[in-house]
Amino acid sequence: MIAGFEAALRDALTGKVPDQFRFNDTTAPQLLDETSTICLLLARARRRAGLRDELFDRFATPALTLEDACPDEPSCEMPLALASPSLRRCLIAICAAMLDADYGATELCQGKLVVDIWSRTVGSMALKHFIQDRLACSSTLKRKLEAARHRNEKLDRILSLRNASNTYKSLFKSAV
Repeated sequence: MIAGFEAALRDALTGKVPDQFRFNDTTAPQLLDETSTICLLLARARRRAGLRDELFDRFATPALTLEDACPDEPSCEMPLALASPSLRRCLIAICAAMLDADYGATELCQGKLVVDIWSRTVGSMALKHFIQDRLACSSTLKRKLEAARHRNEKLDRILSLRNASNTYKSLFKSAV
């Protein structure tokens, strides 16, 4: 499946329109821009290394990387071009899981979607700018990212309420 995604990227480099069943409403330049932006934003997400590592751990299988982990950090300038072969395979697998409807391996442990973890990793402002870029972000990816943003906001509200409830309970326990 990764080889198929790489082939779609090579075809997009020559200007061939991507398969509309796999990449609905996506032009060749959009597929290339989406892929490079996903990798670039992921590489720049140094503050949230734990979330980023969760994505890499999911896709760093011995079949892709010849070991159980991605051995190096992605370059912040040109992640795909400067990555080692094993890291490049991980990055392409992450992009394929987000962009290619045929990929199938989009869920992570505990039911988390790749797009949800990626959007949490890159941060809200970077995600907002990416969604607003109509030349780089297809309407299909935009819908996926907006849905991920809403799911993440809901999760954040639930976690905030749990923390507030636990704080409230601990205040009463210490007062007694």
